[in-house]
Amino acid sequence: MMHTKSASTSSSNHSRGSFFESLASNFLSKKGLIFIEKNFRTKLGEIDLIFKDKCSLVFVEVKFRRNDTFGSPTESINAKKIQRIKLAAEVYIQTKCLFDLDPRFDVIGITPNDKSLGIEDKPDNLIHATRLARPAKNFYQFDWIKEAF
Repeated sequence: MMHTKSASTSSSNHSRGSFFESLASNFLSKKGLIFIEKNFRTKLGEIDLIFKDKCSLVFVEVKFRRNDTFGSPTESINAKKIQRIKLAAEVYIQTKCLFDLDPRFDVIGITPNDKSLGIEDKPDNLIHATRLARPAKNFYQFDWIKEAF
């Protein structure tokens, strides 16, 4: 039996993904990287975030996990995903004629930081609480891996 996601689940996942990409983008901007683009899509793959860092064009994959039951967010990136990101990066570089910048592939893993909230298994509630209560940096831990692949 084939399982498909409902439109509302897909929309919810997209909203959640966009939220965590925004958190990662803010995190990297505060670290001095210059934002270029978000969600670059091709038939070959997608790149979550693109930044410039000195002489490097940085392609960033953002991963969120509620907990580490099935491994960390950064461990969830498999060889097929890496290949799709690299192919999309090639298309981006050629399309934008950015041959003078060195490509770099980073990963940002995001996990809940405050387990005492009792809502770590309900990311929609966590997102809502973050927006209402205090800055996201208090709720999330960021694991930034430069040159991840």
